[in-house]
Amino acid sequence: MHYKIYFDQKPIFLLDTPGPELTPYLDKPKILFVNGLSPSHLHSAFQNIRSEKTDAVIYYHEPLSELKEAFWDQFTVIQAGGGLVINERGEILFIFRRGRWDLPKGKLDPGETLPACALREVEEETGLSGLTLEKELLVTYHTYQQDGEEILKETYWYQMTADSKTSLTAQTEEDILEVKWIRPDQLGEVLSNTYQAIRDVLDSYRPEN
Repeated sequence: MHYKIYFDQKPIFLLDTPGPELTPYLDKPKILFVNGLSPSHLHSAFQNIRSEKTDAVIYYHEPLSELKEAFWDQFTVIQAGGGLVINERGEILFIFRRGRWDLPKGKLDPGETLPACALREVEEETGLSGLTLEKELLVTYHTYQQDGEEILKETYWYQMTADSKTSLTAQTEEDILEVKWIRPDQLGEVLSNTYQAIRDVLDSYRPEN
């Protein structure tokens, strides 16, 4: 098991056993390996991932649960839900927000379940109705700063289906400029201008033949 947490577009991997998830990074020249759980080790990981001198941090510790707890304690954790929506033609629903292609998602409301959050956020951001939630895909993690506070967002992603004939309306108050169904053979347009976490969501999707 492992966790991949994005700082901007660069990852810190938390793990206790190396696995195939590291393969794309092992040939990169700017990788930092960390092994230890002291405040100085955590500080080194955070400082280096935010440096131009580092492409990724690979952080080992056993048991992994201890590493996760120490890491999470450095942040205010926010949970969110999002949807990878597929229509009957196999097209994927994307939004264009703040200069990049993205998938609809948003923060969990008090008392709300994560699946309900994901459905609500997709409906609000895209205007889409008649959604069917199929299954959970994965959880992505990314960090950002807000009002001087360090935030770690856990986004729970769900595969959904919807009818392409349902009208779409961009939620402009959330800075969404466009909502669009995109064919699989058009994904190059998205992949060249999206977030690494969204690439991970797309990689987790396995179309049914």
